Amino acid sequence: MYGTTLLSAATALIALAHANPIPQAAQAAQPIVPSSASGCSSAPVAKAVYFMTNPVNAPNELYALTVGKDGQLADGQVYKTGGNGANIVAPNTNTPIITDGLSSSNAVLVHGHRVYAVNAGSSTISIFAINPAQPTQLFKVSEVPTLGDFPVSMAVSKSLNQLCVANTGKRAGVACFAIESNGLFPITPLYTFALDQTNPPSNAVSMVTDNVPEVRSLYTSIQFTADETMLLATVTDGTPGIPGYIMRYPVENGVISPYITKMHTPGSTQFFTSFSLPNSNTIFALDIHAGSFFVDAAVQNFGNNLTANTPIPGSKIACWAKYADTTGSIYVTDPLTNRLVEVDSTTGDMLGTYNATDGKLGMLDLDIAGNSVYALSPSSNNLSVSVVVFDISGGATKAKLAQDFIPSGVGNVGTAQGIALYL
Repeated sequence: MYGTTLLSAATALIALAHANPIPQAAQAAQPIVPSSASGCSSAPVAKAVYFMTNPVNAPNELYALTVGKDGQLADGQVYKTGGNGANIVAPNTNTPIITDGLSSSNAVLVHGHRVYAVNAGSSTISIFAINPAQPTQLFKVSEVPTLGDFPVSMAVSKSLNQLCVANTGKRAGVACFAIESNGLFPITPLYTFALDQTNPPSNAVSMVTDNVPEVRSLYTSIQFTADETMLLATVTDGTPGIPGYIMRYPVENGVISPYITKMHTPGSTQFFTSFSLPNSNTIFALDIHAGSFFVDAAVQNFGNNLTANTPIPGSKIACWAKYADTTGSIYVTDPLTNRLVEVDSTTGDMLGTYNATDGKLGMLDLDIAGNSVYALSPSSNNLSVSVVVFDISGGATKAKLAQDFIPSGVGNVGTAQGIALYL
């Protein structure tokens, strides 16, 4: 059951917080090479799963769930982040959008023995130290301003030992921080970008306010490339007839540069998630309507960078995707289609669909470790928030539903957001 952390555990974590548990650049992990299509892999299994509640203008909470050796979940602990949650709003009405209220991925992130969570309503990041011996025991290290408004997505560079955050509110842009034993310290200013947003921001849209045309756009995700020479930022654009795009921030002299390149890819409508495939210059970009895109990050002219584009039949708004080392496949979730989709990591061809059976609308952010896929399923249809677990030990095309875990006391939290694993 959930409860307060014991004093002895807190004392141990205080010591951990000052022991600089973050790996140094020389110890940075190398990109993972797919093991085999059989599902047999030495990839580490998860030891804990974290997600946050992100309630609208109310105290944010971070749930820490226990993971068994079989990959299945059990109750752990819950912690106040110290900041408030917030959701984007519908244009014109300013009514909060409950499901996927941040319209983003990577709102919760694990790096080393730390877990980070954005507080969109407070424009801060909360940092917790993880007790490696019992990863559901956390100790709050600090809470830092993000230099902008309404943070939604984070990315870590292991080689640079830095964390970057995308802010999508009125003060929009990307800022990066050095990771230190006692918190995060700014090493760049806010690299501002004109999203023309408000606080809280609205959906990406073209609208007219007081006879003045407005175009509002959103950051949806940021991620370093596999070789960590670029930071990719995905933007959903509200301009009619103009697709969303991916921005490249090059790394120069140990920090990201503000001199960006926009990637407009033929055939795209609205990109949501993008990331580099392991040991490759290829970027996988997920378009909410047009499906899977594979683009070459090394090509400067992004009108010529497309290597493959494959729709995902049956999806309504495909938003989140992760690569699985154990199968070599990419797995996709959709907030309005309650299934996990497996696609080929070279062509984007759909390899399989695996239904959740909890009666809810769909699933949001996901993460993968070993033979398990973990997907956050927010409250809908008056059903409680849960984490859905799929077993991929059988290899490609053979995923199966393993568990639909409802944390004790979480209730009907439609605003739940983000998921990250401690390995």
